[in-house]
Amino acid sequence: MIVLDGVIYPGGLEDVNPNDIATIDILKDASSAAVFGARSANGVILITTKKGKVGKPIITFNHNIGLNQPANRPHLLNAYEFIDWRQDVRWSQLGFDSTSKPGIKYRFTNPNKLPSSITLAQWIALDGTASSTDPEALWLSRLGLKAVEVANYKAGTSLDWEKLMLNYSAMQQDHTISIAQRRDDYNYYFSLGYLENNGLTVGDKYKTFRTRFNLESNIAKFLTVGLNFQFAERDESSVRVNLEDLNRTTPWGSYYAADGFTLRSSPNDDVGNNSHPFLAQKYENRLYKYDNFFGSVYAKGKLPWGFSYSVNFTPRLDLLREYRHQSSLNPTLATQKGISNRRNQTVYSWQLDNVINWNKKYGKHSFDATFLVNAEKFQSWNTTIQASNFAPNDNLGFSSLQSATLAPVVATDDQYATGDAIMGRLNYNYDQKYFFTITERRDGYSAFGQQNPRANFPSVALAWAFSDEKFMKNASGWLDYAKARISYGENGNREIGRYAALSNLASGTYVYVTAGGTAINVGRVAGSNLANPALKWERNSAINFGIDYSILKGIVSGSIDVYDRTTKDLLVNRTLPSVTGFNSILVNLGEVKNTGFEISINTNNLKRKNIEWRSTIALWSNRNKIVHLYGATPDYDATGKQIGSSEKDDIANGWFIGRNISTIFDYRITGVWQIPDVADAKKYGYKPGDFRLEDTNGDGQYTIADKQFLGTATPQFSWNLRNEFKLYKSFDFAFTLYAKMGQQTQLNEAKNVDLFYDRSQFYQRPYWTPENPINDYAAMMSNAGGPVTWNVYRKSSFVRIANVSLAYTLPAATVKKWKIDAMKVYFNVVNAAVFSPWSYFDPENKGLTPINFNFGLNVTL
Repeated sequence: MIVLDGVIYPGGLEDVNPNDIATIDILKDASSAAVFGARSANGVILITTKKGKVGKPIITFNHNIGLNQPANRPHLLNAYEFIDWRQDVRWSQLGFDSTSKPGIKYRFTNPNKLPSSITLAQWIALDGTASSTDPEALWLSRLGLKAVEVANYKAGTSLDWEKLMLNYSAMQQDHTISIAQRRDDYNYYFSLGYLENNGLTVGDKYKTFRTRFNLESNIAKFLTVGLNFQFAERDESSVRVNLEDLNRTTPWGSYYAADGFTLRSSPNDDVGNNSHPFLAQKYENRLYKYDNFFGSVYAKGKLPWGFSYSVNFTPRLDLLREYRHQSSLNPTLATQKGISNRRNQTVYSWQLDNVINWNKKYGKHSFDATFLVNAEKFQSWNTTIQASNFAPNDNLGFSSLQSATLAPVVATDDQYATGDAIMGRLNYNYDQKYFFTITERRDGYSAFGQQNPRANFPSVALAWAFSDEKFMKNASGWLDYAKARISYGENGNREIGRYAALSNLASGTYVYVTAGGTAINVGRVAGSNLANPALKWERNSAINFGIDYSILKGIVSGSIDVYDRTTKDLLVNRTLPSVTGFNSILVNLGEVKNTGFEISINTNNLKRKNIEWRSTIALWSNRNKIVHLYGATPDYDATGKQIGSSEKDDIANGWFIGRNISTIFDYRITGVWQIPDVADAKKYGYKPGDFRLEDTNGDGQYTIADKQFLGTATPQFSWNLRNEFKLYKSFDFAFTLYAKMGQQTQLNEAKNVDLFYDRSQFYQRPYWTPENPINDYAAMMSNAGGPVTWNVYRKSSFVRIANVSLAYTLPAATVKKWKIDAMKVYFNVVNAAVFSPWSYFDPENKGLTPINFNFGLNVTL
């Protein structure tokens, strides 16, 4: 959950300009997050935006120009590598046959490169072809190339789809100007920002304009009023090329049709397998814009006897326009004469917080009490329209839906939800050494069942600054400060559909034909969701123990945290038997426990006249396990007699009681069946070139009894390290390392069956052949099914150089001559490098990840 300037922020971080942020803090333990209620179950990000500073108005310019390039990826085969690879694909499809006929293993070999052991005539006759056949054309036909591919091969004309579709110089720019000032009775901050980011695929562009205005005024001794306003417009209208078709087509296709202008429906005329990757970009017009208004209007002041109050109203308005037109010029849609879609959505929500605070000090006793009453409302209106078959033409696209000759399809989806909360919190400390906090919050949300719309969430925390005790005086030479803390708290989760607990009806029509043959459209309604009036809050309870410390006059500081968190009554869509008429129902089930630790260390390593060096180290680990699933069910003996009851694992979903929720339960792969193993492989339904699984019980067959626990898909631990250097008082250099260790990631691509490779391209990776008998990748088009199915997993631990930055601050004496307060230029590299045993795209997301180079200028007037 994001809390922006003290209020819950329902939007996304993409609408918050990073240049407007003053501070970011993270609340993780349940007690500190409890004040924000049900939405804080997964932690709280506290963001405070900038305000004015005392003095003259400060004008700041921040300009950033960047370049994104693809990184951490395999390449597609080039045109002639593709031909060699396709020969292996086709031979693999024949089971690497080398004995059925003399020279059969060379059936897919280039006739110009045949060995001396087989003549051209013998090669041609391998499939009964007449000797007068063009050998090269025959060879390309055997490889499965279409006519257009054969013609382009003979002409030496190929396409490099990577160069055509990937953006190797994706520019980005980010510009912000702000002005801020604080006076005796008011302060303000105003900014304008524009960001434009080009993606790694051609045509992918993201643009946003953001502005912020913060104003606070002391209109009386007892009253302060303020306004924080944010507006963002996001433009995601760009139409990018279809990256999915990058490796579905081949390098020997043609870009255009015979007229040299129209794009081919499929570059290699294999419509059932691929489409032209540029079809959508050329023949689609798209408008996709968000307008986001978010603000808070508040009043706060002082009352007698140590009391104070604040009232905060937080409205949000989101406007979405999503318009799309697919032109009739698209050769794949010509018969539909154009298709248009329009979607308009308006979201309006608000929150109202009323807070009374009491702060008092009696000698060494300090009290701080807070009481909150909250109300909130959400409402959205969504309308979609689809129209097609335009006449006389579709040139006006989505701007002329009335030109469609078919009746438009209209749908609406309006939603409404409310919530409320009351909260009381008391902070007490004695002599700044002993601290006590207790909180009780009651939340309500309209989406839960009628029986449980509200829930209570208590928390309590204790802390002890033991470094201030007399018995610690002997440690004062090296110990600056140390505080131990322990807390317990409960939070809820309400992330469910707004009508998930209700029985919903879906409407429609069907055609009824009378006895006389008359067709009548009849309206109908049917249940689409099963009600659950008992649906209640998911509950997260946590115990946290921590120590904050500073030693050696601040040279080393940090914290250590250990936690035990239990989540009960999880909100789960439980599968139902089809006989009920429903696929699932949302219920409260199960219990999951998380335990872990977090360690942070800040060090001032070196401080000299011309060099300073600081480091920040963080290490954390989280282990979870399933404690309960669906409750106990009966156990029966071989005769069908019940002998007791027990709780069962959910093998279908891979959930096992006592184990990590992301545990990997699968067959262990011991390698690849090799040529000498042909007889043993056949017993299991496989052949050389297929992956070899471990038969754990040695019964000569693969069954579920052979599955094993192979590890987890989540890291065992993570760490990061940041080093900061200040050189000669003007240069700042820093780099950050980031790592996740111990996890495994699915790599079914190692089976080499993820596409129809007799019709597609190939990302460079190893594959097995009789001449290349590797043991970690299967043959092309290997048998990945057989009697059982399984997944391939590989270690994906990594260490990433996440950021490298260098900045130079111009000397004050120099910039003052230019009537400038300060000027800084900087350069940084994001995702500079990654080190990992994983080699197929990025180890963290298994996708196309950019390396980003940025150059920036910051000027303050």
